[in-house]
Amino acid sequence: MFDPFLGGEDAQGGVQKDDPKKLDFAMNWGDQLVRAYAATISLAEAGKVPYLAAGRTPMGDVSYAVRGKVEKDKLIGVQNFDHPELRLMAFWKIAERENLHMYSMEDHVFCSPDGPSPPGAVRGGGDIPAPVRPG
Repeated sequence: MFDPFLGGEDAQGGVQKDDPKKLDFAMNWGDQLVRAYAATISLAEAGKVPYLAAGRTPMGDVSYAVRGKVEKDKLIGVQNFDHPELRLMAFWKIAERENLHMYSMEDHVFCSPDGPSPPGAVRGGGDIPAPVRPG
């Protein structure tokens, strides 16, 4: 159910789905991206969604499940990992804060810290989605 773009356990901030107490803590404290990941795991483990909210995005309206103390854009990005444009929402504030340009491909995200030019591997192949542009 989850995208490998978030990496292994270290990239997930030690989030472990088999420990409900750690999961509850992770979705309410610390980094917002880790919170979103933990909240999404929690939803999957619960087997039911308490309620859905609707959010406006540059790509149109999107539904997402609210869980924990997590920013809306992070929840939308993590819960819609299979949608390359919505996935970027998880990284929007990071890109803005760090002045990065991020490109979401079909199964991963590229980051270009040196300006708006995509990395060489991206330039050579196919369609390139619009980057997340700071400010």
